Amino acid sequence: RKMFEQAHTDALTGLNNRRRFMQSLEASFDIFVRYGQNTCVVTFDIDNFKGVNDVLGHPRGDAALQVVADILSSHCRKPDFCGRLGGDEFVVLCPHISMEEVFTFCERIRSACYEALESYSSSSKRVSLSIGATCFSRLDQSPDASVLRSDKGVYQSKSLGGNRTSLIQPPTESLTNSSS
Repeated sequence: RKMFEQAHTDALTGLNNRRRFMQSLEASFDIFVRYGQNTCVVTFDIDNFKGVNDVLGHPRGDAALQVVADILSSHCRKPDFCGRLGGDEFVVLCPHISMEEVFTFCERIRSACYEALESYSSSSKRVSLSIGATCFSRLDQSPDASVLRSDKGVYQSKSLGGNRTSLIQPPTESLTNSSS
């Protein structure tokens, strides 16, 4: 059991690690395909994190990662899957939730992290979260498509200055039929 936990848990934050995330992502996608259970994928990236390590040192950077991990854990529901992908990137899989509900969820976490990370900010660079969220789509060939969309949301948030949530709508089938 100890070896299993070590293989699937991020040592710094105590969250699930990338390997366990990929397993959970596959299982969630299989459930979505079979039963249509709506699941959203949310990616969180810490804005200006490099400055924390460069200016305050790696122990303070580690402490900032633990703060974000604790906030994510405390805001997740029982069915949610919370993990650290690596570096300053985190992920949550949220089953049984709409895009509107996931936006509210993300904003609560973003706001809590903004306040909690204030002491890690410098006078010129505020430490915050850029968030991207999407849901599985019937048009997805694999669960990786949803991860790419949530990453696109993170990049969109960052390009708009960071400290925001960007929702990327999943693709839907066209309602029009083309016939010859």
